[in-house]
Amino acid sequence: MRTSDNSSQLNQAKGDHIDPDQVKSGSQDSRSREFDVNLGTGIGQHATNKPHAFKTLTKLLCFVLIFVLLNQLCCFLFEPYLGSSEEMWRGFRSKENVELIYTGSSQCITGIDPSVVDRELGTSSYNMGTNMQSFYSSYHAIKTAIEEKNCTTVVLSLDDELLYEDFNNNFRADASFQHAADKTAPNIAAKLEGAAGFAVGSAFFAKPGSVNYLFPWIYNRDMDVAKNVKEKISGEILESDLATHRDGNGFLPSDEVMVPDNQYVSVEDALEWDRTANTVKDLHLIDSNRDELEKICRLCKDNGVTLITVTFPYPNYLTVYSVKSYADMQNELGGLFGSYGFSYYNCNLARPEFYNTGELTWYKDKGHMNTEGAANFSSFMAKLIKAETSEGHGATTDGNGASIEWFYRLVVDDNGARLE
Repeated sequence: MRTSDNSSQLNQAKGDHIDPDQVKSGSQDSRSREFDVNLGTGIGQHATNKPHAFKTLTKLLCFVLIFVLLNQLCCFLFEPYLGSSEEMWRGFRSKENVELIYTGSSQCITGIDPSVVDRELGTSSYNMGTNMQSFYSSYHAIKTAIEEKNCTTVVLSLDDELLYEDFNNNFRADASFQHAADKTAPNIAAKLEGAAGFAVGSAFFAKPGSVNYLFPWIYNRDMDVAKNVKEKISGEILESDLATHRDGNGFLPSDEVMVPDNQYVSVEDALEWDRTANTVKDLHLIDSNRDELEKICRLCKDNGVTLITVTFPYPNYLTVYSVKSYADMQNELGGLFGSYGFSYYNCNLARPEFYNTGELTWYKDKGHMNTEGAANFSSFMAKLIKAETSEGHGATTDGNGASIEWFYRLVVDDNGARLE
């Protein structure tokens, strides 16, 4: 019996033996079932994530759309129908022939009447000045005039204040200028090139101007919303607003006459004024603006364009700047432009037999001329332009041109300040 039981147990043990191939096969089946379960779970998760990603993308697109529409609404409400820069660019590009341009700040807009110059010289000219126009923008105005109109002569107005003003501190003026240039550009490629050049160019990249460029209503705005909307709907400038707009040649006329409520200092009294006044500052030229002025010189020289650089007259220049720094600046600017073969004139120093700088009724305020003043100054400039563009003319290395005898030289030394 024991033998039989032992044999039975042995046989049972043999019967319970598991074939290794069966174990291997079973293990594979188990992993396969586990993979199927996991795969099934992953597919389910992926299917669940698809609607979630679609919803996120939809929300993002809706936000962008709403943002763009709000930006456009703000532009419609706050941008003027024709701002100063846009009006300038539209007028310039609509004029068929432009051989002579004037560039600069608001002193240029109100100081040069192209119709007067054209009548005396038989030219076709345009005033490309804009409010607080930096030398960076003046360069682009001149470049465009050369490329689009084959311009041959440029009068560059030098606003004393802008010699030491970093144009990044007044990005609104440059952004308005560039936005208007792009808006009126002749084709899409030119629009994109201008916008990209401003937004990511070295002058403004990573600065407020490059970011704000996308929001024109921030830098090019008029808070009279009712007027903006009425003019845009009608497509016309309101009659009550006509006095603030340019004529067909880019000139901004004005019948205002300044009230001489400020003290104006003669050259002889300037040193005493410098010792007693609290607001006098030294006039200087910062490096970035010197670079832009030299770029303008190279642009004109490379294209065979005559460049005439001029400081427009204004009655209080010696109450703002110390007479010594002002005299030094004349030498510095003369040397800068003269090194490229171009002339420089400061019309505050014009001799009275050629131009009367002291006639206060010719000014609308202490920095800008009125229509009568612009007519007289433009007539004077016509004569200067004629002399500068005459055959065989060339400026000396210190910027003295063909008309240098029409101007005094400001001298400051141990004997005082005087005109020679």
